[in-house]
Amino acid sequence: MKTEFVIVREGMGGFVNPPGHAEHSYSVREFNVHGSRREYSSMSLAYAAGDETPWVPEHIKERCRRLLQKHPGEYIEEWERTVYSYFKTCYQDVERLEYGKPGTLIYPVPYYKLKPLLKQEGGETPKYTREYLDAENGPRRKWNEEEIERAKRIAVPENHLAYVFIRKFFPEAKPRLDLIENPPDDYGKKGGECGPNGGRLRK
Repeated sequence: MKTEFVIVREGMGGFVNPPGHAEHSYSVREFNVHGSRREYSSMSLAYAAGDETPWVPEHIKERCRRLLQKHPGEYIEEWERTVYSYFKTCYQDVERLEYGKPGTLIYPVPYYKLKPLLKQEGGETPKYTREYLDAENGPRRKWNEEEIERAKRIAVPENHLAYVFIRKFFPEAKPRLDLIENPPDDYGKKGGECGPNGGRLRK
């Protein structure tokens, strides 16, 4: 199938990027040029310019790179607060990779990331013996304690995903301890969340 790639004046991807960033205003469209000209796919500038899209022609990749260099975005405090609100309690986890790249750790560790403990059931006729509960819950408690300790070790300011994300655009940035400890409520107010979609960095 023969296709044509076009850079259009329509933003895509990177909605948390700084104000004025190229991806707010441009994106790449791929059209099927056989018969009726129909859109086949679309992608952000960074994705089109990267190594993961070898099918995108080099001249399109170069134009994407130039746009990204020409419109890197502007650093303003309101945007910085929004980023810390979006990533909230998310940290980069280099010990547990996801698709070959650092994963995402939520800290404090939410209950659903820990192993549940068995509870006694049955009223006057208990379902489990004390010995059985101890045998089952002992390893679970130990695993939970180790998981929480591991999370504490990883959840340092330098690993906070807001800081990691901001440094992609502004390498001289420093972690905002005040916004890590008390993130704004722009994106949700529930504890243990980090952004409406998990707050994951776009790969």
